[in-house]
Amino acid sequence: MSIRMARWILLCGLVAAGAAAQTPQPSAGIDTMWPQRFEKDGNALLVYHPQMQAWPNRLEFTGRVAAVVLGKDGAASGGSLDIAARTDTDTATRSVALSNIRVTGAHFPGISATDAAAIARDLFPQNGLVLSLDYMLAALSLSGFGNNLVLTGATAGSRPFPTSAAFGPAKFAMRGLAQVVARDLAPQGIHVAYVNVDGPIDMPLIHRLAPGLAKEDMLDPAAIAETYWHLAHQHPSAWTQELDLRPFKEKF
Repeated sequence: MSIRMARWILLCGLVAAGAAAQTPQPSAGIDTMWPQRFEKDGNALLVYHPQMQAWPNRLEFTGRVAAVVLGKDGAASGGSLDIAARTDTDTATRSVALSNIRVTGAHFPGISATDAAAIARDLFPQNGLVLSLDYMLAALSLSGFGNNLVLTGATAGSRPFPTSAAFGPAKFAMRGLAQVVARDLAPQGIHVAYVNVDGPIDMPLIHRLAPGLAKEDMLDPAAIAETYWHLAHQHPSAWTQELDLRPFKEKF
Protein backbone atom coordinates (compact mmCIF):
# COMPACT_ATOMS: atom_id res chain seq x y z
CA MET A 1 0.00 0.00 0.00
CA SER A 2 1.34 3.45 -0.90
CA ILE A 3 2.03 6.17 1.64
CA ARG A 4 -0.74 8.33 0.21
CA MET A 5 -3.29 5.53 0.39
CA ALA A 6 -2.23 4.83 3.98
CA ARG A 7 -2.67 8.53 4.67
CA TRP A 8 -6.26 8.47 3.45
CA ILE A 9 -7.08 5.43 5.58
CA LEU A 10 -5.40 6.95 8.63
CA LEU A 11 -6.95 10.39 8.32
CA CYS A 12 -10.41 9.11 7.49
CA GLY A 13 -10.25 6.78 10.49
CA LEU A 14 -9.16 9.55 12.84
CA VAL A 15 -11.65 12.07 11.56
CA ALA A 16 -14.49 9.54 11.71
CA ALA A 17 -13.61 8.59 15.27
CA GLY A 18 -13.31 12.18 16.44
CA ALA A 19 -16.23 13.68 14.59
CA ALA A 20 -18.87 10.95 14.49
CA ALA A 21 -20.72 12.42 17.44
CA GLN A 22 -20.67 15.93 15.95
CA THR A 23 -21.53 15.32 12.29
CA PRO A 24 -25.26 15.25 11.45
CA GLN A 25 -26.60 12.51 9.24
CA PRO A 26 -26.99 13.43 5.54
CA SER A 27 -30.23 15.19 4.63
CA ALA A 28 -33.12 13.06 3.46
CA GLY A 29 -33.69 12.98 -0.28
CA ILE A 30 -30.04 13.54 -1.23
CA ASP A 31 -28.15 10.79 -3.04
CA THR A 32 -25.71 9.59 -0.38
CA MET A 33 -24.59 6.47 -2.20
CA TRP A 34 -20.82 6.74 -2.33
CA PRO A 35 -18.59 5.91 -4.09
CA GLN A 36 -20.00 7.01 -7.44
CA ARG A 37 -18.78 5.56 -10.75
CA PHE A 38 -18.24 7.44 -14.00
CA GLU A 39 -17.34 5.69 -17.27
CA LYS A 40 -16.14 6.69 -20.73
CA ASP A 41 -14.49 4.79 -23.57
CA GLY A 42 -13.85 1.72 -21.45
CA ASN A 43 -12.20 3.62 -18.59
CA ALA A 44 -13.89 4.24 -15.27
CA LEU A 45 -13.41 6.56 -12.32
CA LEU A 46 -14.63 5.57 -8.87
CA VAL A 47 -15.14 8.69 -6.74
CA TYR A 48 -15.60 8.77 -2.96
CA HIS A 49 -17.33 11.47 -0.95
CA PRO A 50 -15.53 14.84 -1.33
CA GLN A 51 -13.76 16.17 1.76
CA MET A 52 -14.05 19.93 2.11
CA GLN A 53 -10.92 22.05 2.52
CA ALA A 54 -12.49 25.50 2.14
CA TRP A 55 -15.87 27.04 1.35
CA PRO A 56 -15.35 30.83 1.35
CA ASN A 57 -18.52 32.94 1.13
CA ARG A 58 -20.44 29.67 0.64
CA LEU A 59 -19.95 30.08 -3.11
CA GLU A 60 -16.68 28.37 -4.10
CA PHE A 61 -15.84 24.87 -2.86
CA THR A 62 -12.33 23.44 -2.76
CA GLY A 63 -11.64 19.95 -1.53
CA ARG A 64 -10.07 16.58 -2.04
CA VAL A 65 -11.60 13.36 -3.29
CA ALA A 66 -10.32 9.81 -2.82
CA ALA A 67 -10.64 8.04 -6.18
CA VAL A 68 -9.76 4.89 -8.09
CA VAL A 69 -8.95 4.83 -11.82
CA LEU A 70 -10.07 1.60 -13.52
CA GLY A 71 -8.37 1.09 -16.87
CA LYS A 72 -9.61 -0.80 -19.90
CA ASP A 73 -7.27 -3.65 -19.00
CA GLY A 74 -8.85 -3.97 -15.55
CA ALA A 75 -5.90 -2.40 -13.72
CA ALA A 76 -6.88 -0.25 -10.73
CA SER A 77 -4.90 2.71 -9.37
CA GLY A 78 -5.95 4.42 -6.15
CA GLY A 79 -5.16 8.01 -5.27
CA SER A 80 -6.72 11.40 -4.72
CA LEU A 81 -7.97 14.40 -6.70
CA ASP A 82 -7.97 18.07 -5.82
CA ILE A 83 -11.16 19.76 -7.01
CA ALA A 84 -12.76 23.21 -7.08
CA ALA A 85 -16.38 23.98 -7.88
CA ARG A 86 -19.13 26.55 -7.77
CA THR A 87 -21.84 25.84 -5.18
CA ASP A 88 -25.57 26.50 -5.11
CA THR A 89 -27.25 26.00 -1.75
CA ASP A 90 -30.89 25.01 -1.35
CA THR A 91 -31.92 25.40 2.29
CA ALA A 92 -35.34 23.87 1.62
CA THR A 93 -33.84 20.52 0.61
CA ARG A 94 -30.72 20.98 2.79
CA SER A 95 -28.52 20.35 -0.24
CA VAL A 96 -25.47 21.89 -1.93
CA ALA A 97 -25.08 21.35 -5.68
CA LEU A 98 -21.59 21.45 -7.19
CA SER A 99 -21.26 22.92 -10.67
CA ASN A 100 -18.38 23.95 -12.94
CA ILE A 101 -16.27 21.28 -11.23
CA ARG A 102 -12.55 21.52 -12.06
CA VAL A 103 -9.88 18.94 -11.31
CA THR A 104 -6.91 21.04 -10.12
CA GLY A 105 -4.59 18.21 -9.11
CA ALA A 106 -4.22 14.43 -9.32
CA HIS A 107 -2.11 12.17 -7.12
CA PHE A 108 -1.97 8.51 -8.18
CA PRO A 109 1.09 6.36 -7.39
CA GLY A 110 2.19 4.55 -10.53
CA ILE A 111 0.57 7.09 -12.88
CA SER A 112 2.32 10.29 -13.94
CA ALA A 113 0.69 13.47 -12.67
CA THR A 114 0.01 14.59 -16.24
CA ASP A 115 -1.66 11.32 -17.27
CA ALA A 116 -3.65 11.07 -14.02
CA ALA A 117 -4.94 14.62 -14.40
CA ALA A 118 -5.91 14.00 -18.03
CA ILE A 119 -7.83 10.82 -17.15
CA ALA A 120 -9.56 12.49 -14.22
CA ARG A 121 -10.59 15.56 -16.21
CA ASP A 122 -11.96 13.33 -18.96
CA LEU A 123 -14.04 11.21 -16.57
CA PHE A 124 -14.93 13.52 -13.68
CA PRO A 125 -18.35 15.19 -14.16
CA GLN A 126 -18.41 18.97 -14.43
CA ASN A 127 -21.86 19.17 -12.85
CA GLY A 128 -24.32 17.03 -10.98
CA LEU A 129 -22.68 16.23 -7.66
CA VAL A 130 -24.90 17.05 -4.69
CA LEU A 131 -23.75 17.15 -1.08
CA SER A 132 -25.63 17.47 2.16
CA LEU A 133 -25.79 21.02 3.54
CA ASP A 134 -25.63 19.53 7.03
CA TYR A 135 -22.37 17.79 6.15
CA MET A 136 -20.91 21.03 4.77
CA LEU A 137 -21.82 23.00 7.89
CA ALA A 138 -20.44 20.27 10.15
CA ALA A 139 -17.20 20.21 8.16
CA LEU A 140 -16.93 23.98 8.56
CA SER A 141 -17.33 23.69 12.33
CA LEU A 142 -14.54 21.10 12.47
CA SER A 143 -12.18 23.02 10.20
CA GLY A 144 -11.20 25.35 13.03
CA PHE A 145 -9.03 22.63 14.56
CA GLY A 146 -6.31 23.35 11.97
CA ASN A 147 -4.03 21.06 9.99
CA ASN A 148 -2.60 19.01 12.84
CA LEU A 149 -2.37 15.28 13.44
CA VAL A 150 -1.02 14.21 16.83
CA LEU A 151 -0.43 10.52 17.59
CA THR A 152 -0.15 9.49 21.23
CA GLY A 153 2.41 6.91 22.31
CA ALA A 154 3.13 5.36 25.69
CA THR A 155 5.98 4.14 27.87
CA ALA A 156 5.83 0.71 26.23
CA GLY A 157 6.72 2.32 22.90
CA SER A 158 10.19 3.31 24.15
CA ARG A 159 10.99 0.90 27.01
CA PRO A 160 8.47 -1.97 27.04
CA PHE A 161 7.91 -4.16 30.06
CA PRO A 162 8.23 -7.98 29.97
CA THR A 163 4.41 -8.15 29.86
CA SER A 164 4.14 -5.75 26.88
CA ALA A 165 4.63 -8.29 24.08
CA ALA A 166 1.58 -6.99 22.20
CA PHE A 167 1.25 -3.40 23.37
CA GLY A 168 4.94 -2.48 23.11
CA PRO A 169 5.51 -3.40 19.43
CA ALA A 170 2.23 -1.68 18.52
CA LYS A 171 3.46 1.58 20.05
CA PHE A 172 6.86 1.19 18.37
CA ALA A 173 5.00 0.81 15.07
CA MET A 174 2.92 3.90 15.80
CA ARG A 175 6.08 5.95 16.25
CA GLY A 176 7.40 4.73 12.88
CA LEU A 177 4.06 5.44 11.21
CA ALA A 178 4.10 8.97 12.64
CA GLN A 179 7.50 9.60 11.02
CA VAL A 180 6.36 8.24 7.66
CA VAL A 181 3.12 10.24 7.65
CA ALA A 182 4.94 13.39 8.83
CA ARG A 183 7.36 13.20 5.90
CA ASP A 184 4.49 12.72 3.48
CA LEU A 185 2.16 15.42 4.82
CA ALA A 186 4.55 18.17 5.95
CA PRO A 187 5.04 19.54 2.40
CA GLN A 188 1.26 19.98 2.26
CA GLY A 189 1.27 22.12 5.40
CA ILE A 190 0.01 19.43 7.78
CA HIS A 191 1.84 19.14 11.10
CA VAL A 192 2.21 15.54 12.32
CA ALA A 193 3.63 14.91 15.78
CA TYR A 194 4.20 11.88 17.99
CA VAL A 195 3.82 12.36 21.76
CA ASN A 196 5.24 9.73 24.10
CA VAL A 197 3.17 9.91 27.29
CA ASP A 198 5.73 8.28 29.58
CA GLY A 199 4.01 7.69 32.89
CA PRO A 200 0.64 7.17 34.59
CA ILE A 201 -2.04 9.81 34.07
CA ASP A 202 -3.92 11.25 37.04
CA MET A 203 -7.38 9.75 36.42
CA PRO A 204 -9.83 7.42 38.25
CA LEU A 205 -8.70 4.24 36.46
CA ILE A 206 -5.08 4.74 37.56
CA HIS A 207 -6.22 5.49 41.10
CA ARG A 208 -8.02 2.15 41.20
CA LEU A 209 -5.14 0.20 39.66
CA ALA A 210 -2.38 1.88 41.70
CA PRO A 211 -3.91 3.48 44.82
CA GLY A 212 -0.47 4.07 46.33
CA LEU A 213 0.65 6.57 43.67
CA ALA A 214 1.10 10.14 44.87
CA LYS A 215 -0.18 13.02 42.77
CA GLU A 216 3.35 14.06 41.80
CA ASP A 217 3.95 10.58 40.40
CA MET A 218 1.32 11.12 37.68
CA LEU A 219 0.82 13.39 34.68
CA ASP A 220 -1.82 16.08 35.12
CA PRO A 221 -4.41 15.82 32.26
CA ALA A 222 -4.69 19.61 32.10
CA ALA A 223 -0.92 19.90 31.63
CA ILE A 224 -1.02 17.29 28.87
CA ALA A 225 -3.82 19.21 27.15
CA GLU A 226 -1.82 22.43 27.36
CA THR A 227 1.13 20.74 25.66
CA TYR A 228 -1.11 19.42 22.88
CA TRP A 229 -2.57 22.90 22.42
CA HIS A 230 0.95 24.27 22.05
CA LEU A 231 1.77 21.62 19.42
CA ALA A 232 -1.35 22.52 17.45
CA HIS A 233 -0.38 26.20 17.38
CA GLN A 234 3.33 25.99 16.59
CA HIS A 235 4.78 28.19 13.87
CA PRO A 236 5.55 26.09 10.75
CA SER A 237 9.19 27.22 10.88
CA ALA A 238 9.65 25.31 14.16
CA TRP A 239 7.42 22.24 14.25
CA THR A 240 7.97 19.52 16.86
CA GLN A 241 7.87 15.99 15.43
CA GLU A 242 8.49 13.94 18.59
CA LEU A 243 7.91 14.89 22.21
CA ASP A 244 8.27 13.07 25.54
CA LEU A 245 5.93 13.91 28.43
CA ARG A 246 6.67 12.50 31.90
CA PRO A 247 6.43 13.50 35.57
CA PHE A 248 9.62 15.03 36.98
CA LYS A 249 10.06 11.96 39.21
CA GLU A 250 9.73 9.38 36.40
CA LYS A 251 12.92 7.47 35.63
CA PHE A 252 14.01 7.15 32.00
